[in-house]
Amino acid sequence: MSLWFISRHGEAEPNANTDFERQLTPQGKERLNALWQRIGEQTEVELPTAILASPYIRAQQTAAIIARNLSISRIETSELLVPEASVSQLLTTLSAAPAATEPLLIVSHMPFVGRLTSLWRHGIGAPAASYSVGQVMILKGDACLGGASLVGQFTQ
Repeated sequence: MSLWFISRHGEAEPNANTDFERQLTPQGKERLNALWQRIGEQTEVELPTAILASPYIRAQQTAAIIARNLSISRIETSELLVPEASVSQLLTTLSAAPAATEPLLIVSHMPFVGRLTSLWRHGIGAPAASYSVGQVMILKGDACLGGASLVGQFTQ
């Protein structure tokens, strides 16, 4: 079984030319720094060693802040994490990869993170989980529908 950190991006500006271009607000950056410092100090589980993030600017900025706080050098970008992406496609991709031995952090958006968390924990038919900006849920389990357990969560 693997450990998965699922995070919604930090607070973003309300407007930009496109949704893709929305950036984190200064307050969003500050809150993310404080949150991930707290997670680094308080969590009782192994911290992530790699980040998989949406290509959207606010998710990339969130991943960079987390990487700095946790000294993570590996950030990968995936189109499978955009807001309208298929959760089942991500789970299929993750389950086909070699078994993860180190915790992975996923940075994405609502409604994707809510659907991902619900499907991972409860399977098909479960209502989407609710995430506030910057919120992190830590799951333990295999990359498949249903069966993952919630081992922790942090909010700003």
